[in-house]
Amino acid sequence: MSERAPQNIEHGESLLPAGEVEKLLEATTERSPAELQAEQASQQDQLEKARAVAETAERDNPLARMEASETEAAKQTPVAPPNSSLKKLTLQRELQDIQRKESAPVRALSKFVHQPVIRAASEVAGKSVSRPSGLLGGGIAAFLGTSIYLYLAYHIGFTYEPSVFVFLLVVGFVAGVTVEMLARLVLKPKNQ
Repeated sequence: MSERAPQNIEHGESLLPAGEVEKLLEATTERSPAELQAEQASQQDQLEKARAVAETAERDNPLARMEASETEAAKQTPVAPPNSSLKKLTLQRELQDIQRKESAPVRALSKFVHQPVIRAASEVAGKSVSRPSGLLGGGIAAFLGTSIYLYLAYHIGFTYEPSVFVFLLVVGFVAGVTVEMLARLVLKPKNQ
């Protein structure tokens, strides 16, 4: 089975579109080295022109110039430290974002705990009453003191007074805070 190009031999017409025959003839004919060099030089010139146009467009890009000027202006503009209202707003937004991700009971507890009145009371207590050193000192004093007091009350025969526990807790708390303050004075950081 031989394949033939469809042609109308009687009329000498080809069924290929106009211009295809010339392209096929050009592709199959050999070109001289001078023609190839001339074509390559032409392609190089076109490439150089395209590069020049691209570089010019890149250099003259108004969007890039605007972004560069904004970046430069942002570097030169002094940034003010955040004020209290900005800090408060940021804290509120972060808290709302976190609360959205929590379950309903945890969210309700979080909303209760983070109310301004409760937060203020917690901050005051954290700086005074609930000092870790005070709680540790109070706990140790109350445990040891009450244990000894209970042992003596049982073996000597006097009545146990519950107010002694509260007294020992307070005395131990004061002793713990005092030890912490003395330690801070003695072990003062060198960079101050």
